[in-house]
Amino acid sequence: MGDGIKDLKEDLRREETAGSITIITPAYNRAKLLPRLYESLLHQSVRDFAWLVVDDGSTDDTERLIREYCGQGRIRIAYVKQPSTRHSTGG
Repeated sequence: MGDGIKDLKEDLRREETAGSITIITPAYNRAKLLPRLYESLLHQSVRDFAWLVVDDGSTDDTERLIREYCGQGRIRIAYVKQPSTRHSTGG
């Protein structure tokens, strides 16, 4: 995807990321909580990591927030947004 969102397949397959840590964050409507995690990641002393955010079809500002973080270029971020796997139980 454009706008600073890195293509997951390309980014995580690069040789220079071999051996690094990937922090995986599943997210569904977590825009209110992601800033705290992002700030924590920015303050880590070890910087050889990538942050993988897997968005399960959020309807809040999760995607906008992650795009903003990607645009800052302060840490490596891969973002995957998939259609929601949450199903209505009816009723």
